[in-house]
Amino acid sequence: MEPSTPSTVNNTRKKPTGKAKGDLRRSGSSYNVHRRNDALKRRSASLSALSKIANSSDRPSPTTTTGTNNTDDNKNKENDVATEFAEQQKRMRETAQELRKNSVLLRQAMEKDDLEQVLSRAADVLQALRIVPTIHPRLYYELYLAVSNELRHLEWFFLDQVKKNKVTALRLYEQVQETPHVVSRLYLLVVAGAVYMGVERTLTKSILKDLLEMCAGVQDPLKGLFLRGYFTQILRSKLSDTESGLTTTEAVEFLLWNFEEANRLWIRMQYEVNKERLRRSEERRQVETLVGLNISTIAHLNDLTVSLYSSVIFPAISQQICSCHDPMAQEYLADCVVQAFPDEYHLQTLSEFLTMCMKLIPGVSIRQVIGGLAERFAKFATLSEENRKLVEDSGTFLALERHLPNILSSQGNSLSLLDILSTLLSLTLFTLKAYPRQVEYVDTLLGFAIDALRSNHSFQNNKSSYASDESSTMRKNLLILEEGSPEERLIVRLLTSPLEEYKSITMTLRLGNFSSLLSFLRLEMQRFVAASLLRNQNEYRPCIGAVETLEKLFEFIRPLVEESPGETELIQKNANLTQIHPFHAHLPREVVKVSTTKVRVAEDDSGYFEQVQLLVAKIVYLLDETDSSSLFGLYRVVRRYLYRGGPRRTCITLPPLTFALLRLAHRRYKEETNSASLSDNNSESAENSAQHIFEFALETLSSLSESNVVTSLHLYLQGALAVNECAFRNNNDTLLYEFFARAYLLYEEEIADSRVQFSTLLLIIGTLRCVYRLEPDNYDTLCSKAVKHAAKLLTRADQCLALCACAQLFWTPWLMDASRTFSCLERAFRCAKSCLSLEERSLLLVDVLNASMNLYENGCMDIHLQFFVDIIQHVQQVTNRMGNESSIGKAASARLRRALNYMRKVEAEKYANLLRQPNLLVQ
Repeated sequence: MEPSTPSTVNNTRKKPTGKAKGDLRRSGSSYNVHRRNDALKRRSASLSALSKIANSSDRPSPTTTTGTNNTDDNKNKENDVATEFAEQQKRMRETAQELRKNSVLLRQAMEKDDLEQVLSRAADVLQALRIVPTIHPRLYYELYLAVSNELRHLEWFFLDQVKKNKVTALRLYEQVQETPHVVSRLYLLVVAGAVYMGVERTLTKSILKDLLEMCAGVQDPLKGLFLRGYFTQILRSKLSDTESGLTTTEAVEFLLWNFEEANRLWIRMQYEVNKERLRRSEERRQVETLVGLNISTIAHLNDLTVSLYSSVIFPAISQQICSCHDPMAQEYLADCVVQAFPDEYHLQTLSEFLTMCMKLIPGVSIRQVIGGLAERFAKFATLSEENRKLVEDSGTFLALERHLPNILSSQGNSLSLLDILSTLLSLTLFTLKAYPRQVEYVDTLLGFAIDALRSNHSFQNNKSSYASDESSTMRKNLLILEEGSPEERLIVRLLTSPLEEYKSITMTLRLGNFSSLLSFLRLEMQRFVAASLLRNQNEYRPCIGAVETLEKLFEFIRPLVEESPGETELIQKNANLTQIHPFHAHLPREVVKVSTTKVRVAEDDSGYFEQVQLLVAKIVYLLDETDSSSLFGLYRVVRRYLYRGGPRRTCITLPPLTFALLRLAHRRYKEETNSASLSDNNSESAENSAQHIFEFALETLSSLSESNVVTSLHLYLQGALAVNECAFRNNNDTLLYEFFARAYLLYEEEIADSRVQFSTLLLIIGTLRCVYRLEPDNYDTLCSKAVKHAAKLLTRADQCLALCACAQLFWTPWLMDASRTFSCLERAFRCAKSCLSLEERSLLLVDVLNASMNLYENGCMDIHLQFFVDIIQHVQQVTNRMGNESSIGKAASARLRRALNYMRKVEAEKYANLLRQPNLLVQ
């Protein structure tokens, strides 16, 4: 005979045939012995929770209004809400106190093994969930936790009673239906049904169907949701058992049934007329997990398969989501689907999911749904190469690209620009992780962002004072994002995310929509993004070989390269402002150190400006150096764009280009000497010749001299050294002389500081000493100019040292003029003697002595013996006057002693006559 089903409970009621009372007491005692420790622990936890609920009087009231409006109406509403919540707290405390008493009586009844009394006390405990009028969901949830803890003990008691044959599961299932109140009866029925299913596994399906049908008896939304949530928890515990008596398909059917009913109750909460809309929405948010619990339970079924999900589960959930026509429900349930089920399932049903998103009503947060899905796909793709291959093979991006425009357009005006950009950012991050080599996919998303910006009218043009200063490309966009707005931050992240992921300028240059999207930002943010492009280059190796590619790079970084009108004056005017822009809190400190809402650019900080311009200057190291002729063409393009930066930028960006040109000219010269490439004398070869490259470098330095005189002068001298290494067939002397002539012009016309004059003149003299391809007349002219400038230095010490250096110019392998050499030394000696400071005079005299010794040893015999004697005697006289206490005097004496020892030991023959002179020993 088959066991009776729940549908025949009225015809099969039987009285239990129990044992003697003494046996029942012993059985109950045995139960208590084995369960006492665990039961006492759970009881103490439950009672402490009840005490906390009953004694809580300082609970803050929930926020039901937002905004900053302080009108009288809002104050009255807030007061009414606070008063109502205080009344709910009072009812809550009273109910909790009664619940605590009933819980104690229930435990006592279970100790006595009195089933009738247990059922009665359990019904009294469940009275707490029948509280009228209904209180706030958070307060009701605390009561629910306390009651469910007691029901857990009640389930153990029922199971123990059935196992000991004190009552049958069927009889227990029938008996709890006699409870008068529907809420209490249904909770007890779920507990008894759980015991019944554990005993009669073959009846599990019928019992679940019976329970779900009877749960419809509670139509109060809040109470019905908690009841169905409790049913889902019981069902989940049963499904964890491998011998539950249900197939996976049957379990899915019951969970979907419960899900649909719970969703209807949840949506009904929005239409309660006795509450404000914001309050209803807040209360719904607090109980939404009771609906999503069903989806989570389905997702954690053991034998769930992709085919079952795609054919049964997702169509049912999708139909329920689309048919409910409630924005909150659609948004939350769609997000539950995204978060609950495995990524492999989403990949197989992506088109169906996106089609569902197209049917969502306006007001649903698309960025929450699509963004959450994209984030899951991104994490999944980064776990392993196999996962990434699975994402690629599934055509994930193509499906997103195909459906995204329709999804966005279906939302109409309810979808803000912020939502669109946030969604596109999530998709961009996913694409960078899953498709690291598909640059065109990222470019497509940037194009979507441009379309959204051009068609969206939710933000207005920020009519700032510098809007008219933008370049022609940037002026095409009528809308410029407001400073520090969330939309601006999202666009910055959209543009910088590919840079951080690719770490390659060549890959970034393949983004055709990059420049157009960049133009929607303010100039300050454009420069930040452009700097990020150069900063994120992994290694500065040659990678640009075409002029078109180089021009595209400069188009990307145009905000860094070009000087905007009035920029210098505006920066100087606001140099003392230090207000930090809100956006810069999210940027690295080393990137943007100072920014203000009034200053147009973040380049007020000279350190940051120099750092960014050095990145621009390093572009020359990205150029392909394979072919020298092509490389010169690239350098011409670089200089054309760098010239647009004005003097403030060229003083930083042109020096590296100049060194690169000099290096290229030397390389080109070697190629010309090793081949007969110039024999044809065609125009193309002449244009790329080494001489023409030097002339090009000379023109470059002419513009640099307007911004940085000292640097330009140094580079003129460096160019002279480079030209000196090349033996041109003609005009070699002219080109070399031109470099020196322009250096002298800068020295004479632009340098006024005496210390800079001294150091620069020494550099000119040292460079002139190294060149050997000048014609004698030109060399003589340049040397005479150096002597003239040396004699006109401000201090005697500078004159002395400069004249000593000039003496070296007239005694070289290509020019040996002993008289002019000795003339410079004599003038230096007179300058040293005329110094008023004894310390300075003693050191200068020793310097003149050393310079004279050097030239004398190199063959300049016009430096006669008496000149050395005069220098040494003057040093001795000065040091004697300073005494032994002067540290400078001691240093001068030590240097003189070393010089004399050198004469004795190293060059004794040359200085033999000198060493015989009396009074030359230093005391």
